[in-house]
Amino acid sequence: KKKKTAKPTKSRVPSPQTQTTPNPKRNAAHFRGCGGVSSPTKKLKKPQFNKLQCPINMKTRLTYLIIFILLVAIEVCIALFVHDSIIRPYGGDVIVVWVIYCLVQMILGGNNNHYIIAIAVMLFAYIVEFLQMINIVDLLGMGHIHFIKILVGSTFSISDLVCYSLGTAAMLAGIRLHKKKFVMRNG
Repeated sequence: KKKKTAKPTKSRVPSPQTQTTPNPKRNAAHFRGCGGVSSPTKKLKKPQFNKLQCPINMKTRLTYLIIFILLVAIEVCIALFVHDSIIRPYGGDVIVVWVIYCLVQMILGGNNNHYIIAIAVMLFAYIVEFLQMINIVDLLGMGHIHFIKILVGSTFSISDLVCYSLGTAAMLAGIRLHKKKFVMRNG
């Protein structure tokens, strides 16, 4: 009878390519939701990103944040330093829909249907304006808070609705021009 001899087994030491490491630049938690690996036990790969994933999304959010800050600064300058009969009463209402649009896009990541968000912002502005007609600030018992009264407003005006519409129309035109330029550049 032949004795069975144990076959030598291969070492179970992982190679450097398949070894999981706690490297914070490449671990699963760092890339979760960004197209990278989903589990620290899987073989680590270089993450593959596409248009709808994190790095571009963060760049888009940063762009909207910068535009938002610039527009708010313009609004504050109009409120503090401009005392005319055109820019202060109308220009601020045109710009305010751009401010809200940038805020919403920054929160949502900027990868949504720009036209729908622009229309939704205009409808929101209309709703706030109609709430001014029923003195919502006083109804909520916040009429004594000066900041809330300025933020929400206290008087209804048809001209504000027209300004919101003009601001939205300009925004939609800008979105359309940007999309055309993007399509022409990327073929």
